[in-house]
Amino acid sequence: MLHFYKQLFLLLVCLIWSILADWSINLGYSTTGVSFEPLGTISLNQRSDGNYTGVFRASPGVTNGLKQALLDISKKPESLYYVKADDLLSFNYPCLLLRSNLAHTFALTVDTERRLIYSLTIFPANVYDAGKELLQCDGIELTPNAQVTGNVVITKVGELPTPDTAAYLQRLEDEKRARQHGASQDNRSFLAKYWMYIVPVVLFMVLSNAFSAEPQGEGQ
Repeated sequence: MLHFYKQLFLLLVCLIWSILADWSINLGYSTTGVSFEPLGTISLNQRSDGNYTGVFRASPGVTNGLKQALLDISKKPESLYYVKADDLLSFNYPCLLLRSNLAHTFALTVDTERRLIYSLTIFPANVYDAGKELLQCDGIELTPNAQVTGNVVITKVGELPTPDTAAYLQRLEDEKRARQHGASQDNRSFLAKYWMYIVPVVLFMVLSNAFSAEPQGEGQ
């Protein structure tokens, strides 16, 4: 019996750990857009304020393979460097990644509640002017200590608030009851409620009779 409780406790610990564990996103790279090699992993961590930060960890031994792949395709015009996360694909120019010394910037748009990735974009880190001259790879040399690194920018997308239909209907019902209550409590007399309409009519009739009586008096 004690062994059963130990197994149950370990199962609960594993379940809680899986819920609280970081959200990991596996990345792959390619120079053809068809077959992909492991590039690294982005781990998303929730801070105390509810926002998320991302940390990139390169796959072991990826630097040499990626460096050679970028150098090879950089000799071909209009070649591209691809990065994939799940079903999302992003690309950039290999020359720019070589100029950044293999330093990446990953921009992710995610839904943290459902753990969904909406968009992935890669940029060469610290390369701000992407003119045509930067796409010329002739003479580019990486530093001897060049390593695949990555900075992660997280944009969190929350679910749009749904209309509070119940509160709106309740407010309409309250207004309806208020109008009905006000009408039932109005016990004023007919004259008290409509004097503003009756007085102008009476004045008009009196003045009309007065003006019509003056010609008759002058004729006599």
